[in-house]
Amino acid sequence: MIRLGLGKMHVDLKPSNADELDMDSMVVNSSKPFFSIIIPVYNKEKVVLRSIESALNQSCSDYEIIVVLDPSSDKSSEIVRSLTDPRIRVFERDNPGPGGYAARNVGMDNAKGRWIVFLDADDEWKEGSLAVRHKLIMKGEADVVCTSWEDCDAMGVISKPRPIEERLLPVSQFYSALAFEKRLVHTNTIAFSRDLFARAGGFPEGRYLRGGDVATWIKLAYVSGFVRCTTLETAVYHKEDSTVTKQIPPAIKGNAVFDMCNEIKNKANVSPGMKRALKELSNRHIRYGLVYKVKFGRLHVSDLEYFRFSVSPFDYSLFLALSLLPSIPVRLFVKFSLSLKRLFQRK
Repeated sequence: MIRLGLGKMHVDLKPSNADELDMDSMVVNSSKPFFSIIIPVYNKEKVVLRSIESALNQSCSDYEIIVVLDPSSDKSSEIVRSLTDPRIRVFERDNPGPGGYAARNVGMDNAKGRWIVFLDADDEWKEGSLAVRHKLIMKGEADVVCTSWEDCDAMGVISKPRPIEERLLPVSQFYSALAFEKRLVHTNTIAFSRDLFARAGGFPEGRYLRGGDVATWIKLAYVSGFVRCTTLETAVYHKEDSTVTKQIPPAIKGNAVFDMCNEIKNKANVSPGMKRALKELSNRHIRYGLVYKVKFGRLHVSDLEYFRFSVSPFDYSLFLALSLLPSIPVRLFVKFSLSLKRLFQRK
């Protein structure tokens, strides 16, 4: 069962850079806003206000906020219910779902906006996040747009900004970029039309513990045909507050990205180039699970059936060798390699 709550007080936010925006879109329309911001919340009492306040502080003000509460054991629900801005609508679910997939689907089913965006309750947006995506949307040709973001941990920002570049990518090129590039698309930085959601469907609730978000972007991109993206950073991903990446190990069998790539690869009229890109993208996400198993000395030869030799023969051979070696030296090697990686990331 889902219950709905409404806010009571209006907070007027004006655009900080009107020259870059279509001013018609800045008129707040409560019956059909431009953006629907969907925020699933589960046990985030320490950070949920940071997330919602970053949405309320956007320079682009034509939006609604839909907060979907899964039953928390902390005070998250009470904190959200205390908010009185009329642009915030609150839905409550009776049972928590892994990855927030079911909660996001509830939000999309009840969205009034023309475009859908998400914000995780433990992350935050920069002030111009919606304005940047609005500008990308107004250029047309794509039902999916995305930006980059900053990675943070308890010590501060750990990612490096890249030169600003904007691209309109056909879906095959988007898959290739997603397979090899860092910080291309994230839950907090994607936007897609509500019409596209109606055609493609939502998140794979009840099927996966993690990876369902990336699988959904892959599906949306396929239906859209094009993705417009920029390397401009518009959000902050707080790794230190992420529950999923800390508590749920990456899957090999039952991997959401592997399954979605396989599903699209087997469709009629998929070009050889797209099939290769999908295999490379699938390998990237299977690799996370393989590295995790190597780290704990649990990698078996049978795990490699999900890793595509044809597009990554060197990596396949390396994992095969590691699966045949004694676990203790392998674990020490991987831990040393990961320590070096973290060290160089900070330089």
